[in-house]
Amino acid sequence: MTDILTIVVMGAIFLAILSAFSLGLFMTIKALQTEYYDIIYYGIGIFCMGLLYIFELSGLRFFQETVKVIGLFFFLIFCKKSFYNEKSPTVFTLLYIYHFILLFINPILSLNYDRFAIIINLFFGSSLMFIFLLISIGAWVDYKKIKVLNVEPFLKIRYLLVSMASFLFIITGSSIIIGHIFRKYGSDNIYNVTELITIFSALLASIVFYLAFVGPKKFRKIFNRTYKSIDIDYNGFIEQEIIGDLLDK
Repeated sequence: MTDILTIVVMGAIFLAILSAFSLGLFMTIKALQTEYYDIIYYGIGIFCMGLLYIFELSGLRFFQETVKVIGLFFFLIFCKKSFYNEKSPTVFTLLYIYHFILLFINPILSLNYDRFAIIINLFFGSSLMFIFLLISIGAWVDYKKIKVLNVEPFLKIRYLLVSMASFLFIITGSSIIIGHIFRKYGSDNIYNVTELITIFSALLASIVFYLAFVGPKKFRKIFNRTYKSIDIDYNGFIEQEIIGDLLDK
């Protein structure tokens, strides 16, 4: 049973690497094309999540923990710029300082990874959960603001999708913490199961983020079937000029 789970986990890791690089790169390029630069931060964060598995497979724990915290930094910047803008400056300043400190602590602790694995992944998992909790709340608040407006229905659904995807990342963070607790105390099977939950919840979340922010035309049409308005080309991204100001009110 353990061998089968290990093989499945390895296959899932390779899938995660490929998906993270593909989605991260594609969303970054798309953001540059449409000048929706906030998404670049999310794309780089996802790219870092793929890179960390390469370092893990290579046994380079120091670089793995470094790139994990760098990924958190980019997710945090995405959170601030996309959903909070000028709001809560003190809170985000403290979060930036905390993650800057974490950028030094986790890589140093990784030099004795077997001893500090739980602490390292507790810091990382809880940070991931908190950042995406903020994103989920921010997306929900923005949804409540625009749901009464006469705008493209998909623009409203987008915020619900982001909130759902963020909740999946919260599951990712919690499974990271739980998995390493069980691994510490000798339950490899449970660790492998939580590793699969970690990988597939993060993968599913990334796909939902892709659908929300890139919004392929066929996917958008599902929600816009009965909507009639002027013909506006949104280029697959939310138009900041159209609803950005409304969300700041």
